[in-house]
Amino acid sequence: MFRIILEAQRKSPSTDPVHLASTLSNLGVVLIKQEKYQDAEPHLREAIQVFKDTQGAEAFKVGVAMMNLGRCLTGLNHFEEAEQALLEGYGIMSMSQSPEHPYVKRACELLGELYEAWGKKDQAEKWRATAAGEVASKEQGRG
Repeated sequence: MFRIILEAQRKSPSTDPVHLASTLSNLGVVLIKQEKYQDAEPHLREAIQVFKDTQGAEAFKVGVAMMNLGRCLTGLNHFEEAEQALLEGYGIMSMSQSPEHPYVKRACELLGELYEAWGKKDQAEKWRATAAGEVASKEQGRG
């Protein structure tokens, strides 16, 4: 269905670029869920560029799209590039949201999944603990 919507949006001269980027991003997520990572990647990259062009490089939607791209790249075993995308997405989202925000926690979980797949167990555990709020709890107990 997203492909049909995307095609109609591309044909319409009055399509809002943010709506186009949202459709691209949503299509990318659906393709990731189907494990069609190679198909998802170009849609996610285009969504990121449109979001950056229309909302700025540090917009929350850029962070979410970067997170989805990182998830896609992890599925492709492109670990270094996935790490860069996930860290950038996490950084963008954590600038405007608390560590308890569901998307910030999800970014931490995805970083844990990346490092687990990459064989970097210590880093995987660190990000899982961050997602669970364990790091913040330990730091508050030191005060």
